[in-house]
Amino acid sequence: MSVRTKSQLESLDTKTQQLIDGLLDSRSSRQDLFQRFDRLDNTQKSIFEKLGLENMQRNEQFRSLDVNTQHIIELLVERKSSHETEVAESRRLLKESREAAAILVERDNLKCADRVRRVKLSILDSLRFPDMTHRHESIASAHEATFHWIFQDSSRHQKPWDNFSEWLIQGSGIYWIQGKPASGKSTLMRFVFNHPETRVLLKRWTGHAKLLLGIFYFWSSGSPGQRSHAGLLQTLLYEVLSYREDLILEIFRQEWERKRDSDLNDLKLTPEQWSLGRLQSAFKAVVKLANESLKICFFIDGLDEYEGEPGDIAEYIYELADLSPYVKFCVSSRPLSVFQSVFLKVPGLKLQDLTQGDIKNYVNQKLGSERHMRLLLQKNPRNGNWLITEIVQRASGVFLWVILVVKSLIHGFRSGDGMQHLRQRLNALPVDLEIFSVIYWSVSSLNTKKNHRKSSRSFGEATMSSICSLYTAPSFT
Repeated sequence: MSVRTKSQLESLDTKTQQLIDGLLDSRSSRQDLFQRFDRLDNTQKSIFEKLGLENMQRNEQFRSLDVNTQHIIELLVERKSSHETEVAESRRLLKESREAAAILVERDNLKCADRVRRVKLSILDSLRFPDMTHRHESIASAHEATFHWIFQDSSRHQKPWDNFSEWLIQGSGIYWIQGKPASGKSTLMRFVFNHPETRVLLKRWTGHAKLLLGIFYFWSSGSPGQRSHAGLLQTLLYEVLSYREDLILEIFRQEWERKRDSDLNDLKLTPEQWSLGRLQSAFKAVVKLANESLKICFFIDGLDEYEGEPGDIAEYIYELADLSPYVKFCVSSRPLSVFQSVFLKVPGLKLQDLTQGDIKNYVNQKLGSERHMRLLLQKNPRNGNWLITEIVQRASGVFLWVILVVKSLIHGFRSGDGMQHLRQRLNALPVDLEIFSVIYWSVSSLNTKKNHRKSSRSFGEATMSSICSLYTAPSFT
C-alpha cells in the first residue's frame, strides 16, 4: 500500500475503515478460493479480478460510500491483483531459470561422464595387447571325467595333497601346483579357473566382500607379452580394472590427469608406453588396496616358461603375497629346484602323483569308444585290460604321452592290428616326448613291416605334425 493511499485510508471515519478492513479480511480469509485462483493462468486471473471488482462495485453497501472511499477500495483491490500477477510471473521466471540451469548441469555432467569414460577406456586399451587371451583360449578343455578330485577331501586319497578347497575357503599366500612337463598343469589351471566350484568356495572366503579374479599363462613360445613380466602385469591389471573401473583413477592417477587435460583441450588420447617399473608400482597398489571389503585371487600358470630368471619371478610373487592377507596366488610350474626353494613352505600338490585315475578314465573312454577295442575286451579281456593298465603305468602322470599313445593305438585298431602289433606299437613309443624322430620312425617301421607303406607314411606324418603342434602350442604343459 502506498503512503498516499494509506494516508487517505486513515483520514476516513472509523465506520468506513471497519468496512474496508472487513472487505479485505473477508477476501484474504478465503484460502480455498485463493488456492484455486493460483492455479489459473494469468489471462484467467485478470478476467476473474475484473469480475470481482465489478461485483464489488454493484454492491449496495459499496455504493453507499463516498467517491473518495470507493476509489481507495478500488485501488487496494487492483493493487492486490497486480501483486499476485507479479508474484505468479516471478515464480514462472524462477521455474524456467531453474529448469534451464538443470539442463546445463545435466549437459555438463554428461560431458564430464563422457570424458571420464574416454579416459578410462584409453588407459585400459593401453594395458591390453592383441594376443592377451590367446593362450587361455588355446588350452584344451579338461576331459569331462578328469580333475574333479581337486575339490575333494585330499586326506581320503592314497597320495594326499594340501587341500585345495580349504585353501580357497580360508587360506592365504600361495598355492603351488607342480608337475612334470606335459602332465596337464595348464589344463588343470584352466579347469580350476573356469569351474563354478572355485567361485563358490572363494565366496566363502570373501563373505560380504567383493571378489576379483585374474589369470595369466606364461608361454615361452608366445609373443613378448605372453612370456614377459610386463605381459603378466598388464594382463592382471587389465582383468582387475575392467571389473572395477572406479579403481583406475586411484591406480593410474598421473596417467588419468594427463589424459583428462588432453581431452579438455580436444587433443588425441595417445596410448601409454608402459615401463616395467610403472606396471610394478601399479600392481603393488592394487594388492595394497585389497581389504576386508575387496579380496583378490590370482592364477598364474607356467612360471618356468617366463623369459627371465625363474627365481626372479618366483621371488616377486612370493613378496607380493606377503603384502596383504586379502590377496592370494595359485601358481603352477615344473618342479625346478629354484621353485622348490622359494615355495618350500607353501601348500601345494604334485600333479603327476594324482592324475593316474584321470588317465585311466581317459584311456577307458577313448579306447572303449572304439568298436575293435570293445571286441578285444569281449574276446580277450585279459589282453584288453593289460593294454589299459600298461598305458596308465608307463605314463607316469604325463597326459600328453597318453594322448599320443591312444592316437597311435586307435590307428592300429583301424588298420587291423592284432594284440602282438598293438604291444609293439606301445613299446615303440618312448616316454621322452622330446624324441620326436624316434616316435615318427617307430610308428613308420611298424606299419612298414605290415606292408602298409602308404598308410604308415600318412599316419607317421600326421602323428609328427600333431606332436609338433602340441609341443609348440602345448595344451598339456
